[in-house]
Amino acid sequence: MPYVTFVPQAPMGESADPGIFVQGTHVPAPLVERSGIWIKTAGSAILLQQNYRLSTCDAPLWLVVDDGGLIFEHREMKVPLKKGECVVIPPHTEGCMISQAKDSRLLWLTVEGMLTEDFMRQMNALNRVPAKQGMLPSMVVLIRQIVQVLVRHTGTGEASYQLGQLLWGLIAAHSGQSVATSATLSHEIARVVDALREMLTVARELRCPVEISHLKGIGRRNWGRAVPEMLRLLENARAEGLDVACDVYPYSAGSTQLIHVLPPEFQKGGLDALTAALRDPGSHARTHGDGQRL
Repeated sequence: MPYVTFVPQAPMGESADPGIFVQGTHVPAPLVERSGIWIKTAGSAILLQQNYRLSTCDAPLWLVVDDGGLIFEHREMKVPLKKGECVVIPPHTEGCMISQAKDSRLLWLTVEGMLTEDFMRQMNALNRVPAKQGMLPSMVVLIRQIVQVLVRHTGTGEASYQLGQLLWGLIAAHSGQSVATSATLSHEIARVVDALREMLTVARELRCPVEISHLKGIGRRNWGRAVPEMLRLLENARAEGLDVACDVYPYSAGSTQLIHVLPPEFQKGGLDALTAALRDPGSHARTHGDGQRL
């Protein structure tokens, strides 16, 4: 069941398509949970209608306009939001609407933990009613990265430490400070070079040190291509003045979990959907064929 939902409202456009929505949930690693604050959920939405009722949740919600614009409404409040602007919605807030939203792209995230109230206060976002929140461009970049990482690793703690560092990066960016970040790249098969470009964008926007952990490219399509291209990107970034580096495994071959070498389309829907697909003879054959072409 979606954690945050966008329900289209009349009048509808020529198409009844509500839009494109993706989201993920985070199961924090024990050490991250003991820190007292972690990212709970995150997602993105491309809105194809003008008006929506927004069903929120039991955690503080950041709603960021990544492209386009809209009007956020709550009771008598109407807040215009354009690209790069944000509204923070307290837990259990009912009656939220958005209008004039067609073709807008949104990002959102929620946080959880015993230090949530302290975190919200640090971010100047501890309110009893929805309120527009100041948002630096570097913070939008970080939230975009959070969404990408969490959607890929939804329902697990595999990216827990990376998400924790990105969350602390949000605090640092809000406070005008820098923070060192270590990241394991997502999309290590199809989009590993693009994933590195995204992390270099984070380093460039925040002017923060970034360490890429376990730099590699999985699959035949990346042999002799991805790693040289990523090393070139890192060298160019260092020549630009960015404090970026990488480390690698100290061996030439290794093993990993099966899920990391399956095609991305077979991972949609989480482990339950993946298990069902692998049990289906047709899906199993397609998975095997795609795996052979990696």
